[in-house]
Formats: sequence, structure tokens, C-alpha cells
Amino acid sequence: MPLEITTSMKNNVHRACTFFQKETSDHKIMITGDWIYVYSTDLDLPGRLADLDYINRDRMLLSKIECVGEPGTIYLKHPRYLYRSYFRRKKQQSGQADRLRRFLTAQKELRISGSLSRWITDDHDTLHEHYFIDHDDQGILTMLALIDPGLIRKTLAVSTDK
Repeated sequence: MPLEITTSMKNNVHRACTFFQKETSDHKIMITGDWIYVYSTDLDLPGRLADLDYINRDRMLLSKIECVGEPGTIYLKHPRYLYRSYFRRKKQQSGQADRLRRFLTAQKELRISGSLSRWITDDHDTLHEHYFIDHDDQGILTMLALIDPGLIRKTLAVSTDK
């Protein structure tokens, strides 16, 4: 059964977004229904959130993780490629989407993520931020930039997980 989004929920999400726009600490938010997932390295941020009168403290869950390794690196148990490049969320014009699909399909030296593979075979025109390719040659990024400048959001080094 779909979640009914009430006026109160909408107002609270908008108030939270206003809070995060003013927040100076490094953070990322993801909104799903009436839940807001917050990722931050600021250990004081949960306390500031709990002080907001529109936050349901009973539903507030905190998790702490320890990051090991170099920032900007992806760790895999058995890496086969040197780099992972993530796409930018972007709506493609039909001609651009067709060119990109043909190009990616022809590149046998790439590993294409499952969701990007589905995009290639579907009829959708929007790329999403979780789509990625694994590759060894940085030249592939130049080729993608020729197809559509600004298509790649970020490229990270891939390393072996310890």
C-alpha cells in the first residue's frame, strides 16, 4: 500500500530541507517518503537534528561507521579494473541517448553496472547518479565527453579490499 503523504509530512520535509540548506557541516541527505537519511562526518549533527521540534526522536536511528582507506577510493575484494566512473543525473535527448547506448554497447573493455545495462536496453532517457562503468583506460572519459560533455560526475580509483 503506497504511503499517503500528508500536508504535515510535506511541511516537515520542507522545514528539514531549509535546515540542511543552512547547515554548514559536510552532509548528504536522501529523502524517501517521510524518512530523511542523513550522512555526515559531523558527530554533533544528530544532536542538532534531535533539537528540531518537527523531528520524531522515537524514529531517529543513528549508526556510526568507521571508514578505512583513502578517500576517493573504492575497495573491492577482486578488482578487475583501475577506475570506476559515475554518471551525472541527466536527461538525454533521444539522439544523444541512442549514441551513448551504441557507444557503451560497443566497448567490450568496460564493465557496465547492472542498472546502466538495463538503461541501455530500456527506452528511458534519464541517466541516474548510481549508474557507473569500471574501466582501465582514462581515454574512455574523453570519448564520453565528446558524446555528451559533463556526463561523468566523478571517477574513483579502485583498490583491493584488505
